[in-house]
Amino acid sequence: MYKQKNLKIRFPELLRPDIEKLILFNPNLNATIFYQFIELIFVKSKKETEFTNLKIVYLRKHIADDITKYINLLIKAKIINCDNHYIKGVKSFGYRVNKKYFKTPELGIEVLEPKTTQFKKIISEITANRTNVSRLSDEDKFRYKYFMSVELDYIKCYKIINNLHFEGKTLEEINRIKIIYAIHTENFRDKRKRYYKISKLNNRISTNLTNIPKVLLSSAIQKTKKEENLKEHYKIFGKENIDKILKTNSDSLDKFHDITKKGLFYEDLGQFLNISRDECKKITFPIIYSKNTSAVQDEKTKKWKRIIPYQNEKEMFSKRHPDVYKIIKLLKNNKSVFKKSNKKNINLPIYLQIIEADLNAKLISRFLYENNINSIAIHDSVIIDRKHEQLALELIKKAYVMLNYDIPTFKSNYFAN
Repeated sequence: MYKQKNLKIRFPELLRPDIEKLILFNPNLNATIFYQFIELIFVKSKKETEFTNLKIVYLRKHIADDITKYINLLIKAKIINCDNHYIKGVKSFGYRVNKKYFKTPELGIEVLEPKTTQFKKIISEITANRTNVSRLSDEDKFRYKYFMSVELDYIKCYKIINNLHFEGKTLEEINRIKIIYAIHTENFRDKRKRYYKISKLNNRISTNLTNIPKVLLSSAIQKTKKEENLKEHYKIFGKENIDKILKTNSDSLDKFHDITKKGLFYEDLGQFLNISRDECKKITFPIIYSKNTSAVQDEKTKKWKRIIPYQNEKEMFSKRHPDVYKIIKLLKNNKSVFKKSNKKNINLPIYLQIIEADLNAKLISRFLYENNINSIAIHDSVIIDRKHEQLALELIKKAYVMLNYDIPTFKSNYFAN
């Protein structure tokens, strides 16, 4: 049975004692509604403006029917201020939290359990704003799936937030901005609070990723958490094999990394073995695709024995990259997870193909598509019009950065018009 997780409401920790005093003198009121309204002020706030305009119709629907009572008490207790500026059909009342609560950027947390009324109201609003994925085009389904897979390096986010500094702003003003950033970051962490909308008016895509400040996005965005990637590797290649690889640390691996990053793998191997580039390819493919060992039957004795397929090629490769060859053997030492087969050698090549497809056929192609660049993806290459070369190269690099990959050396080949 599916069990719903608690929701969390965040607010400046310094105002908690004053909210508790309000509840002490008004025991019939719900403290959660106070915290929920205060968090909404920050969620809808812009760091450039002091007051946050909030429609009373929206507040009654999504927080409480008697929300006006709670707002008046907050104003009377000087926990929040109101701008007292209302124009029917034009402007709602604006609210801000009192500056005395911004002496530190510390966040307080109020936990909402699934059975509570406020929990159900929040989930109801989220459900109403949620996109009907089944009605999306294939292109938008892909974007939506990718959006929901995006994660932030939250430790790095908070390091950035804590070190924020703005010239000409007071400590309270800076802490207020830090609180806004932190609340947006935490709300993005809870995937239930994410939304993905396509405007019927102008077809623009709107998500709450736009609420995350650029300073955090540019420094912290990544596709998936490292822990999730590790679990995926465990599943495909076996925990024992991966753990052995993670313990491997040698100069030969560093050398291999430098060579491949520069795009000189075949040139380096050919020079080392004194063979051509084509011969290097013939050596490399069996190393990745063939089994570690195979059983063959002796024609004369009819006895079975184990041999190493393409042993000569593997010995040649291992002379140049001994630790890489050991790792490849370990990666081919687990049962297949891609189809019903006992073959142990298919996990590595299929996984490499998946990585290539996710990078080139999906992410890079999507970036090109969004920038009106027609393209054809072919394995590790993409064919485009020459006039788009520089922009395409920037987009390709962006894809590598987004997936936390090293940016390799790129080569361009030009075809006749």
